[in-house]
Amino acid sequence: MTRLSEYARWEDDVYQIKRDDEVSGGRDGIANIQPLQLANRTSYLRQEVDVTQSMVMAEMRVYDSKEQAQTAIEAGTEKRRYFPVKGAGMAWAERFENINGVATPTGERMPNMAYVEDIEKRIPKVDAQLAGRIPLIAINDEVVLWLVDGRLESLFLGDNLISSLGPRTLVINEDFNLADNGRIPLIQVGDEVVAWLEDGRFCTMDLQLEGPDALSPQTTKTFLPTYSSGASLYRWKAKCAVLENGGNVTAKIAFTGDSWTDFSTIPQQFANALYTKYGKSSDGWASVAGNNAQRKMYMNGMGLTRSAGWVNWGIGNPETTPPPFGGGPDGYCMHTNLSTCSATLSGAEGTQIDIYHRDSGTFRYRVDGGTWNVVATNETPAMVKTTITGLSDGKHTLDIDTLGNTSEVAIYAFRPHSPGKKGVEVLKVGHAGARGLHYMYQVSPYIQPYAADLDPDVVVIILGTNDYRNANSNTANYIDGIASIIDAYQAAHADVGIILVAPADTDGYQASAPLTEFVAAARKFAVQAGVEFIDLHTMMPKWSVGRTLGMWEDSLHMSAGGAQFLFNIVKDKLL
Repeated sequence: MTRLSEYARWEDDVYQIKRDDEVSGGRDGIANIQPLQLANRTSYLRQEVDVTQSMVMAEMRVYDSKEQAQTAIEAGTEKRRYFPVKGAGMAWAERFENINGVATPTGERMPNMAYVEDIEKRIPKVDAQLAGRIPLIAINDEVVLWLVDGRLESLFLGDNLISSLGPRTLVINEDFNLADNGRIPLIQVGDEVVAWLEDGRFCTMDLQLEGPDALSPQTTKTFLPTYSSGASLYRWKAKCAVLENGGNVTAKIAFTGDSWTDFSTIPQQFANALYTKYGKSSDGWASVAGNNAQRKMYMNGMGLTRSAGWVNWGIGNPETTPPPFGGGPDGYCMHTNLSTCSATLSGAEGTQIDIYHRDSGTFRYRVDGGTWNVVATNETPAMVKTTITGLSDGKHTLDIDTLGNTSEVAIYAFRPHSPGKKGVEVLKVGHAGARGLHYMYQVSPYIQPYAADLDPDVVVIILGTNDYRNANSNTANYIDGIASIIDAYQAAHADVGIILVAPADTDGYQASAPLTEFVAAARKFAVQAGVEFIDLHTMMPKWSVGRTLGMWEDSLHMSAGGAQFLFNIVKDKLL
């Protein structure tokens, strides 16, 4: 093999092949100019390093070892703050610092000749016989794969590859003229080149990648992962497997975030499908938000009506103001200091109903019109639970009132359920209008005791639709809010599975950063936090298209069809 003749000299510039250059080999050929210039530089650097190393070693008082340096410090002969110690491997010397009399490595190293030689090995030697060819891969000193006239050529191919390829060559579209436009064809479909290199950039018919942000969500979402593996959801998957095999367990899935998890549309679609496959254990969570004429706030036909006199507390502004009497994991609370208030939860299915409330005030309850029971409290701000057991397996009506109250009664939520009954329990614990900031200060600080009691196997977090539409929100406090939710649930049960869903494109007005930036932040956080991720923004079309396909109920909220679309994705990819 003919080799380049190197000279130890510094080349100020490295030649760039022009579009009209005819690629040729030989000593003065265009194809050899660049590698020869780089080889000359490498030889020059090697010569300089040899000289410098011998000179500097003598002047710098380089210690042979860390121990030798430590001995000098203790003897008082080494008074410098920084001093060198001989390195190992590709390091000629390592910088140490005298910290309180201890020789301490700083991590800063000066490379040696082995480092230069390693760089030299990485520069392939171009065979002069490869005139008019573009080298791609070199093994040791030999180019083994190259392009010639648009064809991929190699010194050898394995028998299996040869038999599968057959007598095929890459025929370049005659419109794709290499001499005229300086392009290097890479992929051809039929008679058309669809991917090529141009001026060092990878280009296709529909996409040109240039710069470190070429694959950002703003430029091309389809190159980024749209869902994770589901590996962390083993608790949920194990229970579902037991249920499929006829076992007696309860698999619990919670939904939290903004209105997508507060309005019942999405949780109900998940519930319907999961009930059908695994059976229904019970209704699960019932918030104190109350019925809403425009939105379904309760699942499975449940409902809550209230008399006048209750104060219905929910998240609000300023976002840093905590609730006055605590709250549930969904951020809701209804409270009163009156003795004339009442409320009724109807259609609650389960053999047990839990009432989550503040340990203060006086209230009564009865089930299905039966005897009134007075709840005694200790007048503390703690969250406590009153449990009603022994109910028949069916629908029930729960009445409460504040007769005899002289303090502050605060009710956080109800939970009708059937302990020990196999099937799925769906817990809807979201809050309409919520953003990351709300969770940080008004919701997440109260989640952990509920999470410990509910013990969900998986928590689905959907947040972001409100964040990009509010000037107080940004990607940082959006992620902090999500992190606060996850921390609260994992503090209660470390093995709980988490699914973070980045919302789809909506027809909302942007007041903060674009929604795509929140999606990108969610994806990055999911990877760092080790939680599951669904990029619904990429997997669904733009809102205008989705609306015509029946995916949206309004400009911000998905229809039942859209909710089923989301369930299908989560079921197929994760659950």
